[in-house]
Amino acid sequence: IKVELSEIKVNMQGESRASVFFKQSYSADNHKDVVRKIMGLEKAGDTWLIVSELAAKVEAEPLAPAAKAAKSEPAPKAKPSADIPPAALAGAEQAAGEAVQAWAKAWSARDVAKYLDSYARDFKPADGMSHASWEAQRRERIGKAKNIKVELSEIKVAMQGKSRAGVSFRQSYSADNHSDVMHKKLELEKTGDNWLIVKELAAKK
Repeated sequence: IKVELSEIKVNMQGESRASVFFKQSYSADNHKDVVRKIMGLEKAGDTWLIVSELAAKVEAEPLAPAAKAAKSEPAPKAKPSADIPPAALAGAEQAAGEAVQAWAKAWSARDVAKYLDSYARDFKPADGMSHASWEAQRRERIGKAKNIKVELSEIKVAMQGKSRAGVSFRQSYSADNHSDVMHKKLELEKTGDNWLIVKELAAKK
């Protein structure tokens, strides 16, 4: 296995959090690829640990010399991701991931308004409850809890075009005398400048 990093850029977010952007060239046996990655890191003691990892394939491996010589016409563009600029795709991945982190932070802070603002107007609860009934239930449950702690890990973002994304993660939740761990997937759509939740799926670990 050979992994090479280049074009490394670090964006600090305070003293204990950072986003690291880079180009990764990977090769193993008969497989090669080049991707752009964004890693979110947090400082734990004296160590920086990865808390999120986003990747977007942006380059195809060059053709072998023999294949180049035999090539008579330009290859058609790949669809749909080839039509999306790499920088725009990476930026969209980061924005979708940050929207999910903001949703968890608002939930932990018991900020009901910001928590509900993370959802699209056409969000449909998985259990068939109406949006109005679901919203009333969430207001009641979050509002009456004295302490809430929501931690996300193993975050993965899968882009579906440049305005829709699926974000999967492991959620550790605790509130008052209750705690649980589950795997979740949030589907988000970009509305204006905001990434909003349109679907939420959960499975207890």
